Amino acid sequence: AVTPAAPDTPGVLVFCDCDFGPGALRARLRVALEENGDIPAAVALHLGDGTVLGAAAVPVTGSRYSYADLTVDWPAFSGVRDLRLTLTGPVRLDRIDFERG
Repeated sequence: AVTPAAPDTPGVLVFCDCDFGPGALRARLRVALEENGDIPAAVALHLGDGTVLGAAAVPVTGSRYSYADLTVDWPAFSGVRDLRLTLTGPVRLDRIDFERG
């Protein structure tokens, strides 16, 4: 799992040359959040060119090891793209999957 190094500074993961094939319509993230801090926990997804795909607040799961699925829907796009995933607050990310249809 990954988490921002400091809860008050967003953590950014960059995935280069992701092949989304004919199109991805959503991301399913497996996240955990023990408790909200001063900064609300959230995830945001952007393409490498800055295009905003979507964002979502992360629900409290009660433990840093108790994960829940979070779905972020976005407009259809396709092809090979860079993807930026921003984690804000004390959120932990265990997994990300991309789905069609």
